[in-house]
Amino acid sequence: MDGNTARQILILGAQRDHEASAIAAIVWMTWDTLINLGDEIDYLWTGHAKWVQWIYAFIRYAPIIHGGVVLSHYNTTGNSPSRCRALIAYELSFLELLTIAVEIILVIRVFVLYKQNRVLKAFIIIAFAAEIICMMVFISFVIKGQTFTSDCLAATSPRIFIGYWSVMSSL
Repeated sequence: MDGNTARQILILGAQRDHEASAIAAIVWMTWDTLINLGDEIDYLWTGHAKWVQWIYAFIRYAPIIHGGVVLSHYNTTGNSPSRCRALIAYELSFLELLTIAVEIILVIRVFVLYKQNRVLKAFIIIAFAAEIICMMVFISFVIKGQTFTSDCLAATSPRIFIGYWSVMSSL
């Protein structure tokens, strides 16, 4: 077996493992949602804070739907670079929206813990806005600079992708 064949076997194995992990994650999230549905209805959906209900619904249910969309694109071949770029744009944009939703909840918790201190509130809002802007800029450069294989695997990524993940990992 030559080196190229061995590399292809490793890539196929990694793709299979990635797909199996994605399926397991979707099944786990669905199962967790179903077993906690009674408590969720009792404690969340009977309240009056509609914005909390909407943000919770997005954080709780959108990843399941998103996982299904992403999973439906596994093992597709013959994709054009523009289709792959659109898929990556969707995935990164969804990740950004989910991150923002979770961080809104975290920011509100900090406001409550510190009795809505005005200085802290201003600092957090400025930092939060700066983070969102940085991530959107990074995402746009990453999407423009990536190249893909015909099955939408990233063949190359621009160096700025490190900046995107640095911002994401600082959360």
